[in-house]
Amino acid sequence: MKPDNQLVLCLLVFFFGVLSGHLILAGYLDIQPEDSLPALTTLLAAFLGAWAAYRLQDRKEIRKEFDRQVAFGNDAIAALIDNMHQLQFYQSINIDPFRHDKHRWIKILPPEFDFEPNFKLNIANLNFFWSAGNSKIVFELSKELFSLRLLLNNINKRSEIYSKSVLPKLESIGFVGSGEVTTTQLDEVLGKAIVHELKRITDDIVEHLDITISNHLRIANELFHELKKLHPGKKILHVSLKG
Repeated sequence: MKPDNQLVLCLLVFFFGVLSGHLILAGYLDIQPEDSLPALTTLLAAFLGAWAAYRLQDRKEIRKEFDRQVAFGNDAIAALIDNMHQLQFYQSINIDPFRHDKHRWIKILPPEFDFEPNFKLNIANLNFFWSAGNSKIVFELSKELFSLRLLLNNINKRSEIYSKSVLPKLESIGFVGSGEVTTTQLDEVLGKAIVHELKRITDDIVEHLDITISNHLRIANELFHELKKLHPGKKILHVSLKG
């Protein structure tokens, strides 16, 4: 039985129990009906007051829960937006100038700033989407945060290879800055194993980065629309970035 129904039943049992007892007692004591009206009126007022107080408290709790849901949803959207800002900055500064260059694997430098992605999201706080029949968006958000970790791991791994195994050798042959070398020279100086690994991880990062930014944007917009469906009168963060 639902809590509301249980409370109604208890109040009704109490009210009619007291009423019945009063009527029975009135019969024994020969109390006139009109003498019972003040007591019965007081009893009815107490019953209605208790019910109104319960309903008011219930509505407050519902509003509080709705506010929590909106806050958790906005936190998730804000985290996705923050991540996109950082990824798009890296994309525009490091990736895009050499995106179509055949030597992009060597010309794309490690980022000169530290990524600080927002991983503080508690997916459990978004479980209200499950109750609303949309478990897919919670699953996709969880999966996307895991994918972001893999992307950052690849970026950090490439930065380490570049800084320790590539940059010192490039400086020795004058490639850094305005220097130009051939693929054969790069193979000879760096070694084919490092060249192969750097090409592979660079291609993975470029592709993964594009997909991650696109997915972040899509999921943020889906969160916005789903929150608007659940709470049409509430203020929901909207993504204005272009993916």
